[in-house]
Amino acid sequence: MTSIDPVESEAKLVMDIYDYALTHNLDITKKSDVLTILTSLGHENVDDARMERLMTALLVTDHRIKNDVAKRKKETN
Repeated sequence: MTSIDPVESEAKLVMDIYDYALTHNLDITKKSDVLTILTSLGHENVDDARMERLMTALLVTDHRIKNDVAKRKKETN
């Protein structure tokens, strides 16, 4: 039996939230939108500390992805 690393699980959830937000035009900076996404993904009961961690991770993820895309565009031009 393989155990799932909690950090890996949390990282996957962040990416799932990010993808869901993009697909459904939701705002990852709005707690209400993130709660909507979490509920849709089956994570209804999220305490405040975890919500803060998730939202911070979402902002970092968004920033890194946008910077990477901009860098790649710059390299191809």
